[in-house]
Amino acid sequence: MRHKNSILLLVTFLLVMSLPMTAMSAAKFTLKPKISTTYRIDDNFWKAEVVEREVKTSLIRPGFELGYGTEKSSVLLDYTTDIYYYRDRDDLLPGWNPASDEDFVGHTGTLDIKTRPTDRLTLGLSDSYMLTRDPANADRLSNAVTRNEYYINRLTPMLFYNFGAKFGAGLKYRYTWTNYSEDLSEGSTENRIISDLVYNLDKSTSLDFEYQYWNRDYSTSSDYDSHQVKAILRKKYNNFILEAGGGYHNRAFDNPGLEDVSMATWNVGLTGQYPTTAVTPTSYFSLGAESNLNDSGAGNVYYETTRFALNAGHVFNGKIPLDLKASYQNSDYETQMGLTPAGTMELRDDDTRNIEGSLGYILSEYLVFKVIGGYENRDSNIAGRDYTNNYLMARLDFVISLGRR
Repeated sequence: MRHKNSILLLVTFLLVMSLPMTAMSAAKFTLKPKISTTYRIDDNFWKAEVVEREVKTSLIRPGFELGYGTEKSSVLLDYTTDIYYYRDRDDLLPGWNPASDEDFVGHTGTLDIKTRPTDRLTLGLSDSYMLTRDPANADRLSNAVTRNEYYINRLTPMLFYNFGAKFGAGLKYRYTWTNYSEDLSEGSTENRIISDLVYNLDKSTSLDFEYQYWNRDYSTSSDYDSHQVKAILRKKYNNFILEAGGGYHNRAFDNPGLEDVSMATWNVGLTGQYPTTAVTPTSYFSLGAESNLNDSGAGNVYYETTRFALNAGHVFNGKIPLDLKASYQNSDYETQMGLTPAGTMELRDDDTRNIEGSLGYILSEYLVFKVIGGYENRDSNIAGRDYTNNYLMARLDFVISLGRR
C-alpha cells in the first residue's frame, strides 16, 4: 500500500503541476460542508430465511465537498465520515449477539482530477476509498447478504486523446484493493486495463470499441484473468441518451480444477433529465438492463447475472421530491453447488427483487427531509437462501455552499 500511495501522490502532483498557472486567477473554488442524519428500521436486518430480527439503525454522516475549476481543469474532493449505531427492537434469545456489536465508523471519499494540457489531450485521476459493510460496494452485481466490515480502494489514472472530429482513443488503468477486517472474509487485489477506440458517426452518435483485461488475486481462492471485448453504441437526442452494447467475456482460473467461464455480455440503457445540463434536475429517469459475470468471487463463487433497473424522480412545485427505484437480478451460479429442498445437488439460482420509494420536502435551499420505504426479496432454489426484508427510514440532509471566484 505504501507503494500505491506513493504512485497516487506522484500522479496527483504531476496533474496539479500541469494545471495552467495563468488561469489560477480565474479559478473557481467551492466548499460545501454537509451533514445527513438517517433513522432506519429493518424487519429482517440479517436477511435470514427463518429467524428474522428487527433492528434500528442510526446513521450520522458529516462531510464536505471541495472543488476547484478553471476553463481547462477541475479538482473535486468529496468526503464523509459514516457513524453507524445499531439497536435490537426485541429481546434477544440465548446465544444471540446484540446488533450493537455491529456499530462502526466508516469512511467514504472520492477524488477526481481532470485537466486538458492541449485541446486534444485529457488527463485524469480518480480515487475512491471506503470503509463499509455494504457488499454492493465491492461488486456492483453482488448477491451477498453478509455485513462484514472491509476497506476498498480504487485508483484510476486515465488519458483520452481526440484525433479529430471522427476518432478518439482512451486508456485507463484501475487498481482495486479490498481488505476485510478481522479476516472474516477473503480480500483481493485487482489490476485492470480498459482501452477504448471511439468513432463519432455524427455530433450525437458514437460507436465505442472497448477492450478490458483484468487479473484478480486472492490469498486462498483461485486467481483469475478476464478478457472482455465490447461494441457500444451511444446516441443523444434532446434530453435523452440511449446506450446499447454487446460483446464477449472469457474468464480463466489459475486453479486447474475450475473450468473457464465464457458468455456473451450485453447492456442497454435509456437515461434522461430536465433541464438537460442541471446538476439537480427537476425530472430524471434511467432504465437499463445488462448481463455479465460477477467480479468478486471469494470462495470461487461466480454466477451469470441478468439485471434490470429503473430509477425515476420528479420535484413537484419546486418543493416536493418524489423518487422511485426498482431492480430485478437473476444470479445463475456457475461454480458453486448447493443442496435443494428436494435433496438433490444442483447449481444455485437466485432471483432478487428490490423496490424503493421516497417522498421529501425541501425545507430550504440547504435543508431537505425525506421519508423512504422499501421492500427486498430473494427467491432461491437452495434451502436457507430465501429472505424478505421491509424497511422504513427518515433522512435529513443539510448542505451549504461556500465559494469564491
